[in-house]
Amino acid sequence: MDKEARMKLTDREMLLRIEAILRERSYAIGVTQTCTERTLQRMLKAHLWGEVSEWEKNEVQFPRMLSEILGVGLSREQYVALSETMDLTPERINELFDRADAVWQEDKERMFSRRQH
Repeated sequence: MDKEARMKLTDREMLLRIEAILRERSYAIGVTQTCTERTLQRMLKAHLWGEVSEWEKNEVQFPRMLSEILGVGLSREQYVALSETMDLTPERINELFDRADAVWQEDKERMFSRRQH
């Protein structure tokens, strides 16, 4: 499919196409039931055109946000509230923050090394 034909796809056609791509690549396990239409459209754009910026990548921005929250810090009250709303112990909350920070540090290193090449 050439670029002009891809640009003429309707939103629904895009969604159907990404669904087929996901199934074909075995990524569809529960994805199509939980992703929003916008997320599916972003995934299709990435697949067809490679047009997804670092800003649009949830797998980059979510760890980044959690890492920055860790850096800024939470008050004791916020920490307790987070623990209660997530039904997790403070140790598990710390583990999530640490995991997110590790992912973000790896992503930063990858992005900056790619820019230097």
